Amino acid sequence: MATSYINLGGLYSATDLSKGEKYVMKGYLLAKKANFKEFEKEGALALADLYSLKEEYKKAYEYHLIYSTLKDSILGEQSHLQITEMETKYETEKKDKENFVLKTKNEVQKLESEKKDAEIGKQKIIIGVSIIGIVLVASLALFIFKSYRDKKRVNEIITRQKILVEEQKHIIEEKQKELLDSIHYAKRIQRALIPNEKYIKATLNRMQSKK
Repeated sequence: MATSYINLGGLYSATDLSKGEKYVMKGYLLAKKANFKEFEKEGALALADLYSLKEEYKKAYEYHLIYSTLKDSILGEQSHLQITEMETKYETEKKDKENFVLKTKNEVQKLESEKKDAEIGKQKIIIGVSIIGIVLVASLALFIFKSYRDKKRVNEIITRQKILVEEQKHIIEEKQKELLDSIHYAKRIQRALIPNEKYIKATLNRMQSKK
């Protein structure tokens, strides 16, 4: 509400300084009552500018002093807050470093103990790794052999399929040729059995002449 009144007062100040003063003052007092220093600072600056426009320079100076005081106060609080945060961060980092040193010391002792155990089990690890390597190599060889055998089998199947397709194609072509030969033969017989057009006309002419 305070900043709304201050902004509204700023808009009215362009046309009506008295009305603008009324709203800015209302916002300033609300901010002051609520102890919102940031809004109170804005209100004081707006009143300083407004009274300067009204040529009431004494009031303008007074509110500008209030603005400066609030600004310094806010900056001081922010600086104090930053210093407090930095101190807290320093203490936290210091504690983290101490914990890190202690943790590192414990880890070094643990590593030394593990090193002794590792020396005892080193031979077992070498033997275990060797066995795993042999198993992996054998598995890889078996996989390669199986892949080669499967590929060879697929190639044989593909070759047989190609031969079968060629045979079927040849059979179809032979059947097609036989069918075409039969059709041509039937056409020749049909033409031989049916008298041609000239013979029919000549026969009809003879018959008409006899009549």
